[in-house]
Amino acid sequence: MITARSILREALCQLGRGLARACRWRHDGAVIAGGKRGRYPVISILLALLVFASAVRDADAAFPNGYSYRRLIDITNAQVSGGPHTNFPVLISMTVADLKTTANGGKVTDAQGDDIIFTDSDGTTQLAHEIETYVASTGEIVAWVRVPSLAATSTLYVYYGNSAVTTFQGNVTSNGVTGVWDTNYLGVWHMKENPAGTAPQMTDSTSNAKHGTSFGTMTSGNQVA
Repeated sequence: MITARSILREALCQLGRGLARACRWRHDGAVIAGGKRGRYPVISILLALLVFASAVRDADAAFPNGYSYRRLIDITNAQVSGGPHTNFPVLISMTVADLKTTANGGKVTDAQGDDIIFTDSDGTTQLAHEIETYVASTGEIVAWVRVPSLAATSTLYVYYGNSAVTTFQGNVTSNGVTGVWDTNYLGVWHMKENPAGTAPQMTDSTSNAKHGTSFGTMTSGNQVA
């Protein structure tokens, strides 16, 4: 739909070639990190904020998948060694105001962040993900996203803002694998749970369910992560 904002943006794009390259119908930004564990060395690189322009849309527009906003996750050859890597869990860690819930001034509609999803470079193929941490009041998210084939200069998208979504969307099947962790992983423990909580406190993220139980007089202050 043609709106006053889209007409203005098009006019600005005509001011010069350099401005035209910087002006897009929707602005994307990115932050990434990479990680693989199991029988492979653990690689965990938290990268600096790259392009974070504001995610803009027309008030009556939405992406075909029903989400209102997205940001680009730009993986460069500086973050990937070798490859392509098959079914590679990438660690994405960022704090973005837009990823706060709407109650906190952000764009995410679900209190647990269930309306946050990740896709491949085509912007359509949804990827399996696990949310390790989501803070609705700050927009902080730590998520593991399984990329079917990770190589240098790979791109992904994070979508958010879909009031129709109220349940977790990350248990996706692709490349013969359901969820993030394939059979190469005997166990994955993030150690983020309260050791004084209800047993088993340390949960295994793989399908092997090798959960751990704390012993002794551990308190919440003994939490690892």
